[in-house]
Amino acid sequence: MTVNAASTFLHRFYLRYSLNRYHYYDMGATCLFLATKVEETKRRLRDVAIACTKVALKNPKLVVDEQSKDYWRWRDNILLNEDILLEAICFDMTLDSPYELLSTYVEKLGVNHLSSLKRCAWAFVNDSARTTLSIMFPTKVIAAAAIYWASKYTKNEIPISAWWEDLDIDKADIKESCNIMVDLYESLLGSYQADVTQKYIRVTSPQDLQSLKRPNDGDESDVPHKVPKTE
Repeated sequence: MTVNAASTFLHRFYLRYSLNRYHYYDMGATCLFLATKVEETKRRLRDVAIACTKVALKNPKLVVDEQSKDYWRWRDNILLNEDILLEAICFDMTLDSPYELLSTYVEKLGVNHLSSLKRCAWAFVNDSARTTLSIMFPTKVIAAAAIYWASKYTKNEIPISAWWEDLDIDKADIKESCNIMVDLYESLLGSYQADVTQKYIRVTSPQDLQSLKRPNDGDESDVPHKVPKTE
């Protein structure tokens, strides 16, 4: 949840500020530090600055001198950018947990005994932090999309027909969320050639999705694109 919260803060920040003005390495570190406090997985600023220094220098075994310029650069940047980040997100640090909702929905839909479905849905929520889903849709849509994806991928049917209606969720939002995740998976596999990064940047709300027509729009086949094989 800490990583998920940090990702959400990062995307919310860049809705208001340009990447040209604030480097995503600096803001990513700041978002992670803030998320550790919000989610009560607290880490000392010293530990975060040391970890960032190791990542920046691409040396995970590096012994970081706390008097070095690199260490103090990260430490000062995080402290400076934290106030900017808080102002950008309007000091709103209350986030719904997609993991908690996922557990609630799994129980409600009577699929709690399907361990493969639960693992797949949990992985979907984890991977969604790599995309802008957290600022495009309510948390309940992401949790429902995770179950929808997992049921198709693991070939486990949900015993309740049109279960998304019982959860008051639009199926179109669920399918669009799955399509975005397919883009992510295929881009990671190197089989998707389009510049999906640019699409994610310009799509910031569900209303913007009307301009993005997918090959299977209107198609009642429930599996969007091809489903990549994952571990």
